[in-house]
Amino acid sequence: MSSTPAPLRKYRWTILSAGVLAQGAYSAILLGLPAIAPAIQDRYELSLPQVGVVLAAMNFGSLATMLLWGIAADRIGERAVIAIGQTGTAAALVWAAYASSYGELVGALSVVGALGAGVNAASGRAVMAWFGEDERGFALGIRQMATPLGGAVAAVALPTLNSRSACALRSTGWQLPASSQPWSAQSCSAQSRPRITPCSRVRCAILASGGSAPRARFTSRRRSACSASSCSSSMTKGACPQELPQVRSP
Repeated sequence: MSSTPAPLRKYRWTILSAGVLAQGAYSAILLGLPAIAPAIQDRYELSLPQVGVVLAAMNFGSLATMLLWGIAADRIGERAVIAIGQTGTAAALVWAAYASSYGELVGALSVVGALGAGVNAASGRAVMAWFGEDERGFALGIRQMATPLGGAVAAVALPTLNSRSACALRSTGWQLPASSQPWSAQSCSAQSRPRITPCSRVRCAILASGGSAPRARFTSRRRSACSASSCSSSMTKGACPQELPQVRSP
């Protein structure tokens, strides 16, 4: 990635793609972390103000190094800044994943923000160097689009990965931290809970109380969905929850 303005080439789109990927990866951490804030709060037993400090830790780190990364991009070039910053960010994320205390977690995330902030200056400078005046606005729009895109993808993916990893660890007998066990057990039970339609709830309640399901005028679709046989089979599989109201038989 050259630090001096270069003539328009096809390679400029490769430069833009690399900048978008780096910017999206950093934004995924910064904007996606709040999506798993409840899990972080349970894991480290944090108060609400402490959760706010954890979520702001990356911003604290980036404020301290943003200007320095811009100077480094002018001195050594965008390629070196992005490579060093992203590699250091990955290592700091591993440290944050194994943090055992609130203070260590805040420190690790601050380092993540400090090292990852270089992508903002480097990717913007690369676009300015590789694109002409008639394409810079378009290229900068694509590059900036990576920020909400990375955050949106992470906001959907991180809670799913967190719940599935917790359920996988529980299924293998791995002992989770005591603070995270109630949350993980609740999420696992919610995922494995079978779906019960309203009509099957009524029939299950009647059959559980010893009565017989009353006959009603159902359409062919409802009749097949609410048949007594399907309800009895769902009761055998444990689909009828214990909290269903008991209905007196006529």
